[in-house]
Amino acid sequence: MAAGLAVALIALLAVLHVGADNVIYNWTPKLLEGLRPAGPGRPFAPALALTLYEGAYVACRTLFAFLPERTGEKRFLIFPGLLGGALLLGGLCSDSYWLMALAIPAGAFFWGWSSRR
Repeated sequence: MAAGLAVALIALLAVLHVGADNVIYNWTPKLLEGLRPAGPGRPFAPALALTLYEGAYVACRTLFAFLPERTGEKRFLIFPGLLGGALLLGGLCSDSYWLMALAIPAGAFFWGWSSRR
């Protein structure tokens, strides 16, 4: 019984994780496109924000390769996740193109620190 509950909990957490990624991949371009001002001074394309999001996450995970095993294990589990989640949520809720486009990759960088293992 306990093993079945553990499997169900892992499946639920996996669905939540995939759901969060889907929100970012599906809604970020739509939200940024709606906020993008018209005219010659237009900021970069929404796809670049998603590219920066992935690049920030990969950079963060690459930095982990240089840290000794178990360094700051408990701190890396909680604080970066909260900061990264706040940046991601703040970026998605913002009415500013630049704030949204830059907060999302910054949030991904910190969010990546929270998943040490």
